[in-house]
Formats: sequence, structure tokens, C-alpha cells
Amino acid sequence: MSVFDQSSSVEPYHDILNIKEDAYPKKYGHLIRRLQKAVLDTEMKKRMDFEDGMLDDLKEMQRSIDALEQKAKLVTEEKDRIAEEKERVSEENAELRRQLAELAKV
Repeated sequence: MSVFDQSSSVEPYHDILNIKEDAYPKKYGHLIRRLQKAVLDTEMKKRMDFEDGMLDDLKEMQRSIDALEQKAKLVTEEKDRIAEEKERVSEENAELRRQLAELAKV
């Protein structure tokens, strides 16, 4: 798995790694050569770029969803606060009407 260590990534392309075949045991040579071949394949590179773009789009969509969820939470909290305030005002109004009815009797 050390072959995929991101510390050897090539800037600004984090999906391309600078891998030195001689830094790994010979049994991994075939795998490393296949990975290097994939990077050189333009169709594979296009697919990787497309996937990166899709991942960026998905991350942006998730950020938007998170922001909307946060706004919805704030709106719900405000709605609940207003409902409580309305109930309190309604109770005060009922009390004032009761007191006014008592005064009218006098």
C-alpha cells in the first residue's frame, strides 16, 4: 500500500504519484509498471480527470447541502421561537381580557 502514499504525489496533480520502481521489492515491479502505463494512456488520463471533476462537483454539492441543512435548522429554530412567543403573547392577551372583564364588573 505504500505505493499509493500521497507524499510522493506530483503537484498540482494529486492523482499522479512519482513512483521509483527500485524503491519497492521486485515482486511489485509488474504492478508499478502497470500503474505507470495507465498514467501514460491518454484515455485513462481523460477518465481520471473526468472522475476528479465529478468528485469536485460532488464535494461542492455536499457543501451546498450542508449549508442548506444549516439554514433549515436555523429557520426551524426561529419558527419554534416565534411559536413560543405567539403562545406567550396569546396567554398575556387572555389574562388582560380577563382583568378587563373583572374591571368592567366593578
